[in-house]
Amino acid sequence: MNTLSICSKNEIYKIFQRKKYWIILTVTLGITVCGALIGLISNSIVSFSSQNYPYAILSLCCYAFVPFTALMLSSDLISSECERNELRFLLTKHASRTELLFGKLAAIMVYEFFLTAANVIAALIFSLIFSGFTSVNIFAVLMSVVITVIPIAAFVSFAGIISVFCKNGISAFGMGVAAYGGFTLLGLVFSRISSSIFTSYLTLYKMIIGQNVPVFRLFLGIGVLLGFSLLFLSAASMKFEKREF
Repeated sequence: MNTLSICSKNEIYKIFQRKKYWIILTVTLGITVCGALIGLISNSIVSFSSQNYPYAILSLCCYAFVPFTALMLSSDLISSECERNELRFLLTKHASRTELLFGKLAAIMVYEFFLTAANVIAALIFSLIFSGFTSVNIFAVLMSVVITVIPIAAFVSFAGIISVFCKNGISAFGMGVAAYGGFTLLGLVFSRISSSIFTSYLTLYKMIIGQNVPVFRLFLGIGVLLGFSLLFLSAASMKFEKREF
């Protein structure tokens, strides 16, 4: 466990040392701020409900920001490093292949949660400024961010298995985008099986913000996400153990 923790910290440091991930964070925050300024100012052409704006940004994170940055990160930290033979050096540091892989995925999860929380909190602040503290349920918003950890874990695991099987970063990102689109389209076209597809539960938080929480569907969503996470992680670990680099 100590080795895994060290691997995770090293990968987190590596992520935040790269300027493009600070740029991505800045751009996403810029989108959140611009949306607030456009939609929350009175007499604006586009209007947002102050109560729903943090949730609108959270949905944007779940459907766009998290998936694409997770695919980008996994392609950089796994596929690209395998292609450049950089992992051989890391394996000499007394870390097993599984610990190294899980450390990278854990670091990606940390970045994704940081990205999501930063954007939602920014949206929440703007909502409070424009509409007052009584207009937004702060606790519900924060709990929505917390429960989004489960969809983040599932998608990061999905991005990880794509990157482990691809030979370079470009192909990993392209295959990941195509697979994400395929799962999403599958759930839309075949609605009967959508409840068994993990992409259908990326906005899991929506089940806890209403007055009547659908307990069965909530636990079904959590089960599906955790099941896919374990499946992706197991397959990725087995492939990574056998991969040559």
